[in-house]
This record gives sequence, structure tokens and C-alpha cells, in this order.
Amino acid sequence: IPSHVTMTWKKLLYLYALLGLEAVFANFKISNIRRSCEHSDLEGSFLEGSLHGLAEAFMVLQEGQVNGAEVANEIIFCVRRICSPMDVLNFSVDGCNALTDFMTKDPEEPPLELSKIDPLIVASVYNDLATGVPSLPSGAKENFLRLALKYRRGESVIVKNLGYLLEQTGRHDEAEAMYTENLAAKPADPGLNLIVASMCPPHHASVEAVRATYYRIVSNFHRLLSIVSHNSLRMDPAMEVGQMPLGWPYLGFPLRSLNEFLSRTYTLFFPMLTEGVLDVSSRREGNAVRLGVVAESVGNTSPGQLISAVLERLGSREDIEIVFFKPKGLDTEFSRAMDMVAIGVWTLDTYDTRKSQEIIKGASCDLLLYLALGMSPLTYYIGFGRLAPIQAVFGHGHPITSGLPSIDYFISSDLFQPPPSSSSFPNEDAQKYPPGLPYPSVTADELKNIALGSSMLSPSSGHTAFTEQLVLFDTLTVHLVPPEERGDGRHDSLEEFGLEGGWNYYACMQYSKKIHPDFDGVIGGILRRDERARVLLLEGARVFLPRFKSSGFDDGMLSRLVFVRRMSRLDLLSLLRMCTAFLGTYPWGEGVTSFEALSVGLPVVIMIDKIVVEQLALGQLRVIGIDGEMGARGVEEYVEIATRLGR
Repeated sequence: IPSHVTMTWKKLLYLYALLGLEAVFANFKISNIRRSCEHSDLEGSFLEGSLHGLAEAFMVLQEGQVNGAEVANEIIFCVRRICSPMDVLNFSVDGCNALTDFMTKDPEEPPLELSKIDPLIVASVYNDLATGVPSLPSGAKENFLRLALKYRRGESVIVKNLGYLLEQTGRHDEAEAMYTENLAAKPADPGLNLIVASMCPPHHASVEAVRATYYRIVSNFHRLLSIVSHNSLRMDPAMEVGQMPLGWPYLGFPLRSLNEFLSRTYTLFFPMLTEGVLDVSSRREGNAVRLGVVAESVGNTSPGQLISAVLERLGSREDIEIVFFKPKGLDTEFSRAMDMVAIGVWTLDTYDTRKSQEIIKGASCDLLLYLALGMSPLTYYIGFGRLAPIQAVFGHGHPITSGLPSIDYFISSDLFQPPPSSSSFPNEDAQKYPPGLPYPSVTADELKNIALGSSMLSPSSGHTAFTEQLVLFDTLTVHLVPPEERGDGRHDSLEEFGLEGGWNYYACMQYSKKIHPDFDGVIGGILRRDERARVLLLEGARVFLPRFKSSGFDDGMLSRLVFVRRMSRLDLLSLLRMCTAFLGTYPWGEGVTSFEALSVGLPVVIMIDKIVVEQLALGQLRVIGIDGEMGARGVEEYVEIATRLGR
């Protein structure tokens, strides 16, 4: 709600619930209300914890299904549960009583008339309802946001939220059209400029389409850096942008220049990002090294899986103490393990970059380790500040350079580096920018030339691929703990997965954004060479059927593409045991999935010469000693290795 608005709590609660009736709910009972709040974060905000319950409660009330006072009592339970301690909203007992009176039609409090309420307030409530309830179906969120725009047409925050939702549900063109239309009306909006410049569809119809997207992004940022002046406004990108270009790594081009474009533009648009500076001259007392670990967003668990056991071991040492910083709502096996290991745990504010930076600075860390910098807006924005004397990224979490001058080290392994003969940077570039040093003062024109001079599907190797100093261990530096297998959690036949026996199943169950158009040649080659081949893909890859047809897949080949649902980790391991080979994708390779395949004895085939990020699967194969047998240098060799396993 806009800060200048003054409303009584009971009217505000009623307004949220009244507008919340637009959600797509059905068949609600009182038990739903309590259940929606039973497992809520006790330290969570009112919106995140109780809006779902309020929306349900008022729908029940309005439809006359139950007694109003009974509903009021349930809402009071929800509010007290979520708002304890009371200083979250200062929602006192008197406030609860007032809500009860209001819901039972207190004559002293006339009902709200939406027609008389400031449209900005109504739009704000709809926007909050869409973004404040994570469990809300995407259809309901879209409905709320479109209603918000009805009351406040062109409001940038709402436009960005709706656009992001459209992108996440596969409607990239629709999102781009909406962004572009609003940018034409607000050409100076820094957030819209960044979003439009960095847009990258998750799927492409051809290699030519991939190349066109890359050139458009480079040109967009070159234009922005050429015209933008230093922004003196105190704006937080968490509110103005709030999203990351996660599609960039899947294009297949070296990412250093792109990420430098991004960081320079953010610095100009949002100077507050770099104002978080630690006084490194002052040092806390104590002999133990304090390691601060910054976790990633709720949906990204791979970095935690890879490093959890390592951090637990470090935390057991007397000369190291761990403090843990996590985004609100993170509840995974990894975060729970860190809660036990760390001497302190802090929750970061997703929508307040400065506050989160101050939280980390206040912990007085000697070393700050980001587990997957660049995967979420929260940690990317925080990363611009100097919050510890030494700042590093865990290269296995998000295996590309951050592009941030504030990050000192990129921690990786020599095992993950491609052979020296593979390099996307010409020798003259390597001489111009010496190993271990960031680009000193490269102009926008120089960056554009470097970016457009890069080759697609050619590995970045060595120091020139990073703005950080590369630190290479001679071990894998990770430890993946296998899941506990129970007797009732393992399947021993293909039929249990709805699959026929007698076929060679090649597993390629990756997110659809990892299936690059150039990889179609691998899938098609395997289907042509092995008549008993079936390729397992996730359901999301159905979107590529038109592309496969245009790539020369005949009806017989298309019939041997098997689309499977996402499944539990134990089910996945059971299915992998019965497969012929695991197909490593490119230009984005594997990490956790290749570990899991190897853990059940399934060979992993990879393309060494076409992966543009840290090659975790290559490192795993090197440790086993079969990288020569399983690592291909071209499509034909890849197909030969895979189908040989099927013979």
C-alpha cells in the first residue's frame, strides 16, 4: 500500500480479503483456512502468511456457507499465528476484537465502497495478493495483476511482475510486447530499460535464432551504456527490476562480456548498489576465521546439495566458524543442515537490498562465499557491495563469472577446465587482458567488439573467462550425499514407469531450456543409428516437436521420443539404473544430474568442445578415469560413443 495512505487495520484487512475473492478458489471449508496457516513461517510477514487464509475465509463468508463469527475467529487465529511476536504488525487484541465486530457487521464501521477508494490503493492490493502468496496458482496471480493494471494502467511495478509471470509460463512474446509498449510510454524507466535489453527467450527454433538473440542483447546493452548517465535517484533494483537474465548461459556464447555489460549498466542506473562498503581497517576479535555463506533462492537447491557436506565438515573445525545468510522462505535439507552448523543464521530481505547488505556487514565475516551468484536478484544485488575483506563465488553453484568487480575469487577445480586447445578467446585478447586481472577500463565499444567476436558453442577457458581471480583445486571440491534408499522407494522394472522393455533408453531428462538447437543433431543421430533407441525427455521438451520436425526427424523418430513427468529423486535414480546412457547436454552441461547417473552406474556422455560453462561432468569423468572414452569432440563422435553403449 502507498506509504501516504492511512486506513484502519480492520478496513485494510477487509480490503485485502474483499479483493482476494477474485482468486480461483473452489470448495473451501473452514479447515482450509487454518491449514493454510498452520505451517507458515512464524516470523513471516502478514501478507506472505495469511492472505491465502483471508481470501478463502472471506469467500466462505460472502457465499454464506458458514457463520461470520466463526470465520472471524479463524482469521484471528491466523493473524495471531502469523503476527507473533506482535511487533510484526502491532495487531493487538483490540485489533482482533475490532475485526470480529467489523466482520459481524459492526454498524459503527460502514462497509468499504471500492468505487470511492483511490485506484492506486486497489491496484497495490491486487499486486500484493499476486506476489505475496507463493502457493497461489499462476492463473490466479495473472488475474490479480491484470485487475491491478485495470485500476492503474502502466504502473511499472505491476507491469514488471506480470511480464515476469508471463515469461515464467512460456509466453515470452506476450511479455516482450507488454514491456516494449510500456517502455515507449516511459523511456527513462531504468528497470524497464534493463528488462527489455536483457530479455532472452528460453527456447529457440534454430541456431540462427539463438545467434540473433545474442546479437540483439549485445547491441541493446551497448546502446544503453552509450547513452546512460549516472542516476542520482535513490532507487533499489529489487523494486525496479527484480529479475535476472537466466536464459543467457543457455545461448552458448561466452558470458564474461555479457555479464560485464550487465554489471556496468546496473552500476550506472542504481549507484546505491556499490555504496555498501565495509571498513576493512577494523577487525573483530577472535582467532577463528568467520566464513559467511550466502544461500540462493528457494527453488535452486543444487548448490546446497553439492557443498552441504563440505560446509558441515568445515563447521566442525575449531579454527572456522560459519554464519549463514538465507533468503526468506528457504527451507531445504541444505538450509536445515546449515541451521545446525552455523553459529548464527540471518534472513535477508528480498525487497530491500541496502537492509540485506547491512545485515551481512554486521556479521563481520572474514570471507563471504556466494553459493550461486547470479541465480537470483537478491544475491546479485547484494554482491555489488564490499561486505567482507574477501569475497568469493562457489563456481559449481552457478558456473559462470559474476562480472562484478567486488567479487575477488572464483573457486573451482582444475578438473573442470576444458583442454588447453579449446578456447573461445583469441591469443591477442589473452595478451591484452593478462591472466588473473579483470578488464581494466574497457569501453562499451571494446566490450561490444569482444562479445560479437566470440564464437558460439566454444568453451571459455582459463583466466580470460572470469572477472574474478580463478582459484583451482586439484579435487572435485564437492561432495554429493546420495539419498537413503528405502525398500518401498525403488522400482525394478520399466513397466512401473509406463515404459516398454526391449528398448535402449537414452536419458536426457533436463530442463527444456538446456536443449539447444545444436543438440538436436545428437538426438537425431542416436535415433537414426540405433533402431532400438528411445530418448527420454521431460514433458517440457514437447515444445520442441516442431523444431525436431524441421530438423529432419521423421514420424518414426518422433515416435521414439518419450516424454516423462518430473519425479522424485529416488524414482529418478531407479529409472536411470535401467537406462543405456545419460546424454550430457550442451552448451550448459551437468553437475548434480551427472553425479546421480554415475552413482547408479549409468555412463555419462559429454561434449567437451561445446560446453561454455564450468564442466562439472568432465571433472567427474576425469576422477573415474573415463573422460577419454565418454568425452566427445563433435556430434558424430558423441553419437558413436552413445550408441556403442547400446550395442
